[in-house]
Amino acid sequence: QAAIQWSYDLLTPPEQQLFQRLSVFTSTFDLTAAEAVSTDESVDDIDVDRLLGSLIDQSMLTIESGPFGRLFRFLEPIHDFGIDRLAESGHADDVATRHTKWCLSQVTEIGRKLAGWDEIQAVAQLEELWPNLRTAFDRVCSNHDRHLARQLVRPILGEIVLRGHHEIGDWVERILTITPPHDQDTIVFGLYWAAHRYTISQNLDGYQQLIERYGEPDHVLIKHGRAFVAGNYEAQAEWSAEAGAELHRLGDHHLAERTDINIASALLNLGRYEEQEALAQRLVTRYRDQGPPTYLNWSLMQLGYNALFQGQPDKAEAYFNQAIEIEVPPRTHSPNRPLEARRAFRNREHGRAYRILRACIDDILTTDNIQAGLLVCIEFTNMMASIDRPHDAARILGYLETTGLLDTPAWRTLIADAAATLASTTHDTETHPGPDLDHHQALQYMATVLDQLTAAIEATT
Repeated sequence: QAAIQWSYDLLTPPEQQLFQRLSVFTSTFDLTAAEAVSTDESVDDIDVDRLLGSLIDQSMLTIESGPFGRLFRFLEPIHDFGIDRLAESGHADDVATRHTKWCLSQVTEIGRKLAGWDEIQAVAQLEELWPNLRTAFDRVCSNHDRHLARQLVRPILGEIVLRGHHEIGDWVERILTITPPHDQDTIVFGLYWAAHRYTISQNLDGYQQLIERYGEPDHVLIKHGRAFVAGNYEAQAEWSAEAGAELHRLGDHHLAERTDINIASALLNLGRYEEQEALAQRLVTRYRDQGPPTYLNWSLMQLGYNALFQGQPDKAEAYFNQAIEIEVPPRTHSPNRPLEARRAFRNREHGRAYRILRACIDDILTTDNIQAGLLVCIEFTNMMASIDRPHDAARILGYLETTGLLDTPAWRTLIADAAATLASTTHDTETHPGPDLDHHQALQYMATVLDQLTAAIEATT
């Protein structure tokens, strides 16, 4: 502290002023961000670019290369010192307001890019912005400003579904905690987007507790959210179009487009294949034109499963191959990797197949995307039955039976050969499925088996 104080005292007054204001940033920032928090009609104009250079020369600030240009950062002890000086300056509230305004402009632009072909770049920009966005969100919630909190999170709500960004789900629920009962619009907003989070984690009880805490408004978005959490495909098909229309009315056009994919998914699971194929084809045409890559990937995957369910494996493989070739952002919830693993396994690249499936499990455990885990379970079961490991296949098949996925005849066809193989296997203590596994136990079990298989292959090469 004494050394930092000595260096600080050597700064000129304009350098000290900029140093104080820049301490509002939680993590890295660029020149534009620095100017946004440091200059305003209500404060003295300062030459930010020149003064940044001076702070770097005097080791009060560090510079680094980022994916989108040069970035600046404080070392933690210096940052803490700067926060204290900012508080003493009397400008802390004004600077915090400008920081929040900057975060809002950044996340709004990121939201625009997420809706198109710049999705991959937008996801990277969101990752870079995240520490500062978190700080801004915490600040406005502490001030009980639910409207500004909603503005900060609204452009990126789709990331809950697309990439399992659970902190956004935390934020949605935090908005509910500062919303008075009379503000039904915000309660509907919070409950609807929380539903997506609980759907991914397959936590019906958790969502029910949320409903009991805040009520269940008679609103189309709540009906739609309920259908998701419950895995009710009939209700999803019924309410998705109206939910999409409501989101369009609210101006959330990118989020509304997700409901079209919801309809296609519900039709697929209901076995209404002709309707589903016609809709999915329209979606493929739309997303080839406008993006985003993730929506195009999902639409092609749905066409692939449609063909697979109808006993058209070659047609399905063609769609799957198209989908896999589409680059999507990291952590995206997509069947890409389970299908890549299946393709590698069929090409007798067993080690590669196991590694792909294992990496997928790591991501699922990180994002708690239990829905995606079901696809991994299907591929794992088929692989284990194929290499004469009936016990391992039976363990995961037994888990799948508890999830409700196999209640849909179409999905059951995907493990029909494995199930037949297991049925013909002598049932002894070696092949007995054992006690039921929960979601995370099933994932951990598969991870252990895949590690063992990979190690055995590596030991022989």
